[in-house]
Amino acid sequence: MNIFRLVNLRHMASEPGKFLLSVLGVALGVAVFIAIRIANNTALSSFEASIDVVSGKANLQILSENGAGIDENVYGKLKSLKAVQAITPVIEQYAQLIDEKEKREKGTGQPLLILGIDPFSDVAFRTYTSTTQPNSGNTDYLQFLTQKDAIFITENFARRAALKKGDSLPLVVSGEYRTFKILDVLKPEGTQASAGVGIGIVDIATAQEMFSKAGKLDRIDLIVPKDRIEEAEEYVSTLLPSGVVARTPAARTRQVQTMIGAYDLNLTALSFIALFVGMFIIYNTILISALRRRREIGILRAVGTSQQQVFFMFIAEAAFLGILGVAIGLPLGIFLAKLSLQQIAQTISNLYILVVVEDLIIAPSTLIIGAVIGIGAAVVSAIFPALEASRVSPRETFSLEQLETKFRVSGKRILISSAILLAGAGIASMQKTLFGKPVFGFIAAVCVVLGFALLMPALIVGFHAMLRPVFKKIGRAEGILANDYLVVALGRTSTATAALMTAIAMVVGLTVMIASFRSTVEVWINQTVSADIYVAPSSNRLAATTLTPIAPELLKELREMPEVAAQDLFVGGRMVYEGKIVSFASGNLTIQSENSGKTLKEGDWNEIKKTIDTAQIVLISESFSLKFDKHEGDFLKLATPSGEKFLKIAGIVYDYTSDAGLILMNRSLYTQLWRDTAAYQSSLYLKPGVNADEFRTRIEEKYAGKYSLLVYSNKGLRTEIFRIFDQTFAITYALQGISFIVAIIGIVNALTALVMERARELAVIRVNGASNAQMYGMIMTNSTLMGFISVVVGIVAGLVLSAILIYVINRQSFGWTIQVDVPFGVFLQSFLVVGLTSLVAGFLPAYFTLRRSLREALAFE
Repeated sequence: MNIFRLVNLRHMASEPGKFLLSVLGVALGVAVFIAIRIANNTALSSFEASIDVVSGKANLQILSENGAGIDENVYGKLKSLKAVQAITPVIEQYAQLIDEKEKREKGTGQPLLILGIDPFSDVAFRTYTSTTQPNSGNTDYLQFLTQKDAIFITENFARRAALKKGDSLPLVVSGEYRTFKILDVLKPEGTQASAGVGIGIVDIATAQEMFSKAGKLDRIDLIVPKDRIEEAEEYVSTLLPSGVVARTPAARTRQVQTMIGAYDLNLTALSFIALFVGMFIIYNTILISALRRRREIGILRAVGTSQQQVFFMFIAEAAFLGILGVAIGLPLGIFLAKLSLQQIAQTISNLYILVVVEDLIIAPSTLIIGAVIGIGAAVVSAIFPALEASRVSPRETFSLEQLETKFRVSGKRILISSAILLAGAGIASMQKTLFGKPVFGFIAAVCVVLGFALLMPALIVGFHAMLRPVFKKIGRAEGILANDYLVVALGRTSTATAALMTAIAMVVGLTVMIASFRSTVEVWINQTVSADIYVAPSSNRLAATTLTPIAPELLKELREMPEVAAQDLFVGGRMVYEGKIVSFASGNLTIQSENSGKTLKEGDWNEIKKTIDTAQIVLISESFSLKFDKHEGDFLKLATPSGEKFLKIAGIVYDYTSDAGLILMNRSLYTQLWRDTAAYQSSLYLKPGVNADEFRTRIEEKYAGKYSLLVYSNKGLRTEIFRIFDQTFAITYALQGISFIVAIIGIVNALTALVMERARELAVIRVNGASNAQMYGMIMTNSTLMGFISVVVGIVAGLVLSAILIYVINRQSFGWTIQVDVPFGVFLQSFLVVGLTSLVAGFLPAYFTLRRSLREALAFE
């Protein structure tokens, strides 16, 4: 510690700028990781808190796994079981608050989870305290039996919506406008008032009428002896009809966690980009520090300092940088989490489940993991340069040339290591998933980055040889010297360029992947979005799991409009297949095939159309095919309301709406098996000559007073789809930007250190007659060459990385086929940004170095 205090801290204090840049590199890496984990955990914790609130004391639940709901008769059958200590029926659906923004932009009102309960049996499950009369005991639910359109709301919703007891509550319910009277504002017992979505409680009969669920239930809650839950679950399941199961509330949460696991894993992996680049910065910082202190290390070794002490001196410096980086990164990560929280929550809502978040939920374990990763990454990054510094004999420390000679001698080993890593990336990319996760895909991505990083010394030597004749022909000495320094200080220049190359590769790889995905989705949309007008309840915009039906009378009126040539009715939802949540949908596949250019991955549309109205056949998405290893000609065993059915797979469709997997069936088969005529969307095909925009406006004006509808033209729906797409990838763009900032910090840090380390060499050149203009030209040319090499290699590495992202990681995570589309603008952008950064990074250290007197720069002691 004395050596650390006398040597390391003194050097840090003498170079505060370089020191702070290194700390900032670690801080940003830690902050991004912390922000993503906190935002993701908050969204999931919010959902789990909502499950806990609505489940109450229930330790077993009866759920429909085919999206058809539960027949009321099941409740009567279970009610008589002796093992059931308490039982209550539940309706669980979403409505939306009508506010000024909702009136302007449909489907944007605050969500409200409506719980329809039986006031007599529910008291054993859920306990709420009145916030207006806290000493009055349990809530008197019987009030809403005597008042029409009466509702209780929880205090978190009341606070967000600025509502109180006695106020009117305007809601959008199943696409219709409806006003309720707030009887009281309640606080759920034992839960955080701010956790999860707000809840509205109504009588179960009212809820059934609100959501067109006559004779149906969404859930049945049970309380059974705690020591016999598994036994009760198994026994109750034998009494239930097809598609209805008994599950614990915890099992319901685990299913959702499994469903969004791929999204969570990929976002977490992306958060390591900035930290990975930050590791290069620490490596370069310690390497340059070891180089600049070689004479000092030689003196320390000569007076008795051991190799171990020298090694731990640099490890301690890296740990100190890591600790300071963590100290800044943790609060910065919390701040970034607040900025990204709503974005991540909205993405999860768009793709998976509705989550409403208000405040961050910060788990101490997340901060501890972030701190360990930050400090650990800094220490690991310093091991190699620390070992190198400790193993050098005192005599060698007085010659930088000996170090660079050693580095060039080991160049062959470095090149072989690079080849091994790149070959390993190829082998890993061909492996299947591990535990359902693209683990080998991520290994391949890391091998590509490290492989190209280790390839940098050889590539720099190649670029130097290629550029040397060019600079000789130009005849400018500063250019020749700048180019020669690339190989004279190969160990230092290759590390700096590798750091920037890594960030560029990440940016290029992610940009190509996103652009390819977007263009693929655009082609798919052009094939599938074929109707002229789309009509749906505005509440369907809330989330993929909150679809509500259109009023039957509205469907009839739309179908009978003289401008309409054909109507296609869509139903969609979630069901459970082999224990996993998947999507299902139905529509008139004959109309869709005739009006679109939809292509199949497997199967023949012409053959399918011959039997689509009579045969029990389905189509599946490629993600479903990949997850469950199902193909054309195989059979699916589905638990439908009509009993278990074996449905033949007639083809595999391309689908990018969800990675959960999709089962698509003709509407006639759906109504037959599900005994349901509801529709969540009406697709209208207009007669020739009808103006779609004018017809859309006419529908909106005609039903404005009664229904809250989303009415899109063909073009409007495409715009909405891409709005959601861009929103989904906004967090990825932010991660790209932060990673690039970390890399720029690294290149400025590295070049500053390189120029300062060359102070005596530069002074010698000045003594031999070089002007300040020539010195500026040499230093800035050197930095520009390093930037140029970083961009060229980074683009190549990025293209290889994008192939792994598209063909391995994305395919194994989400099951989507993506066609590559390279946006060449990102190459020009990289050249411009890095070129400007390199010039600035060269100018600033050159300016401060050339201000020093020659006597000061040449002095050794």
